[in-house]
Amino acid sequence: MENNIQNNALYIPAKWFPTQGQWQSQLTVLSDEDVGKLFKAALNYLNSGICPEFENTLLDFAFIPIKAEIEASQKAFTAKREGGKKGGQKRGGSKKTKE
Repeated sequence: MENNIQNNALYIPAKWFPTQGQWQSQLTVLSDEDVGKLFKAALNYLNSGICPEFENTLLDFAFIPIKAEIEASQKAFTAKREGGKKGGQKRGGSKKTKE
């Protein structure tokens, strides 16, 4: 699986990603060991932006919706962070206060 979200050395990961309750029924076909591998891979992808490479095609398939959630969270986090940067910048001319 390719398509890393880490584009440069300035990658700042989102702090979280939402999980879906419906994933439980999808994950029941996996062993507990594979679910653990999937969860660790999701956290690694969240923190590094590097897409995991599984030896198991079923794990590749199970990772697709998780990857989509992480990418959506990363996009929202980046937009919020950029908005915060803009909010901290000085605007226009300086205002003089009345004394």
